[in-house]
Amino acid sequence: MEFDVTFVGKGHGERLAYIRYLLDNGIDVRVWAYSWMESWLKSGGILRIEVPNSQRTSSILLNPLASQHSKAVALRHIFGSHEAYWAIHCEGSTIGRLRKLLRNLGFGISKIRKNSWKGTHNFEVIARKNEPDLSKIDMEKRVEEFLSDYLVDSSQSELKLLDVWMNAYKHQVDRCGAK
Repeated sequence: MEFDVTFVGKGHGERLAYIRYLLDNGIDVRVWAYSWMESWLKSGGILRIEVPNSQRTSSILLNPLASQHSKAVALRHIFGSHEAYWAIHCEGSTIGRLRKLLRNLGFGISKIRKNSWKGTHNFEVIARKNEPDLSKIDMEKRVEEFLSDYLVDSSQSELKLLDVWMNAYKHQVDRCGAK
């Protein structure tokens, strides 16, 4: 199967090197966020994302029969190895959370595959963009709705945190040159 887009996440190596490789081979590449959603992944396009399965990995931590080594590997996988800025996992992904995000952004899930390697557990999602391009404002609203689920309550301090997250999102979109 060929994909229109493969997400190159922070935890999968040197993202800039991957992007340079794709550009050098004639593939139009831009950074993720609103820009990849609207600027180069058109309706019907295929997106592939592979992320750590935080739920499966967390179950290792809670298993009293798991070895200390297995638990240490699980913690490293959940949080990233931190040897560089790209080796930090900023969010714990579950199939349900990623499914909700993608549906909220206009994607239909085609396939979900689970995989494991040396005590690490990931899942890969193949999704098709079903909705036509959203406006930048509509995309921001959908992202804010998704991020609001992470708030503990609707207190001022939590709403300030949401503002920080949204400002980071908007900064990323601006850096990508999205319309």
